[in-house]
Amino acid sequence: MAASDHPFERMFSACREFCKVKQGAVNKVGETALFKTAGHRARDIQYKADGPVCLVDWSFDYAQATAVTITFSEAVSDYDRQQITALFQQLHKQVIICPDSPGMINARVISMLINEAADAVFNGIASYKDIDLAMQFGTNYPQGLLALADQIGWQNPATVLTELHHWFGDDRYRLSPYIRKLL
Repeated sequence: MAASDHPFERMFSACREFCKVKQGAVNKVGETALFKTAGHRARDIQYKADGPVCLVDWSFDYAQATAVTITFSEAVSDYDRQQITALFQQLHKQVIICPDSPGMINARVISMLINEAADAVFNGIASYKDIDLAMQFGTNYPQGLLALADQIGWQNPATVLTELHHWFGDDRYRLSPYIRKLL
């Protein structure tokens, strides 16, 4: 099997004896499928995947990250929960288990920041370049938020925000017109 260029899949490449890794497909530990979050709850994905699910939160760089945030659907066995936690610990990650909530932690916060940055461009507050420079060099983000959205695809934060807006009904999760225009 060819090595994947996707950082989420590369993170598991050294642990093939513990989990099933398929390029561009599902990673499994025991009976539990591992997915990178797209903003939905694990419970909702469980019904679509027809089996237990562990969601992994976003990271700027999975290889360099020292922690990983995960959540489980209710069908995940205690054994699989322990195995998944042990897998990430073997990868030298501190494991943060959060409640099954739309957007988890990183995906929710990063999507909101991307949305605010996009709104600033849309409202003429600053240019795309200036916002990214301010975030990268003024707050020490690894890269600008808009460049990050270009890299991961604007659909990813849009999906997270749409799911949050649907779930909570709060206008703070509405998509910036700038993002809507890009989709």
